[in-house]
Amino acid sequence: MLGWKESVVLSGLGGIRLIAKLDTGARTSALHAVDILYIRHRSAIWVEFDLPDIDQSKRHRFRLPLAEHRSVKSSIGTSQIRPMVVLELCMAGQRWSTEVTLTDRSDMELPMLIGRSALKGRFVVDPARTRLAGDAGETQTVQAAKKSTKQRPRKQ
Repeated sequence: MLGWKESVVLSGLGGIRLIAKLDTGARTSALHAVDILYIRHRSAIWVEFDLPDIDQSKRHRFRLPLAEHRSVKSSIGTSQIRPMVVLELCMAGQRWSTEVTLTDRSDMELPMLIGRSALKGRFVVDPARTRLAGDAGETQTVQAAKKSTKQRPRKQ
């Protein structure tokens, strides 16, 4: 069981750790990204983007293959076409790959939203609580992320 706010490590992005909102009402996961560019690399399209630190003092630049464009309906009812990538997440001692859209979430409290398609079959979410994974879950998450980062670093 996890709370609606938990620590997650983005092992596919060099092991960056952040706090994410676990939202069973949202189907698709989303990551805060700015300065999004599309780049042709060999025969594929890649997405290059910045992921700012929480305090906006530093930005981390990444490049990932574009999986597709996805139409996403926001919480206020407007639709957006967003780039979607596949990211490896580590949370509460588990590691898995999931689809994540890239969008400017600067007006949101947390830089990442993890939707129900990424949570399904893995976790139950208690919307009245936060950080239920605790220190033990966080330690396992970091260890899982380190193993993954050593296997396939993708930071550009």
